[in-house]
Amino acid sequence: MTHTHPVFAVENLKFWYQLGNQRIEALRGITVDIPKSKVVCLSGPSGSGKTSFLSVLGLIEPVHDGSVTFENHDLSKIPENKKNTLRRYHIGFVFQQFHLLPVLSATENVEYFLNRQGVQRDERKKIAKESLEAVGLWEHRNKKPLEMSGGQRQRVAIARAIAKSPSVIIADEPTASLDQNTGREIMHIFHGLVKERGVSVIVASHDPMVHSFSDKHYFMEDGLITNLDGGSSC
Repeated sequence: MTHTHPVFAVENLKFWYQLGNQRIEALRGITVDIPKSKVVCLSGPSGSGKTSFLSVLGLIEPVHDGSVTFENHDLSKIPENKKNTLRRYHIGFVFQQFHLLPVLSATENVEYFLNRQGVQRDERKKIAKESLEAVGLWEHRNKKPLEMSGGQRQRVAIARAIAKSPSVIIADEPTASLDQNTGREIMHIFHGLVKERGVSVIVASHDPMVHSFSDKHYFMEDGLITNLDGGSSC
C-alpha cells in the first residue's frame, strides 16, 4: 500500500527550555516529513535534540514555534484535551527503562491502561492476549516484571504500546539496556508491526544495529536534522 501523506509533517519546528535564567534552544528549526508505516530512526550525539524531538512528536512537550501536523491535526493549535486524546489513543510509547508496574503481571500491565480508557473487561482480556502473542510472550503472561529478563520486559512494554492499536509507536533508546541479540529481536518485532499492522515506528538510538533496521535514517546534531538517508530494511 502506498501512503501519500506523512504520519508527521514538521515545518521549522523550534523548542526550548529554561535552565535557570538561560534559554536552551533544543530544536532550532526542523523541517521533515516522517513517512507512514515505516521504521524511522533518529541518531546523533547526546544533546543533539533526539529526546526533545520525540517528546514534541509524542505531545509530551509543546510546539514553541513552527508547526507539527499529526494525522491532519496541527499540534500547535489544538487544545490540551484533544492532545490528551491523541496521546492516549493514537500514540504508543516504549522507553529504555520499560516503565512497567512491578506488582502487576505481564497481562495486567497490558490491561492497566486499557482499563483507564474504559475498555470493558472481556475486550481487555482479548486485546491483552493478542498483544502478548504478537510479541511472543503469551506463555509468560502471569509473570511479574522482576521474574522476567530485560528482553521479556521490553516485549511487555511493546505489547502495552500496541494494545491500543496506535497509529505510531515512539521508542527512545528501546534496546540500550539489552544485549545485541535481544535488541535485534526487539527490532524484528517493530519491523513486523510495520509490515503486518501498518504502524509507524520512530526510534531514537545510538546503536548501529538499530539503524540497520530503518527505512529512513535521520541524523541530528545541535537541534537540527543534518542528514536524511534512506536506511536499509532487514
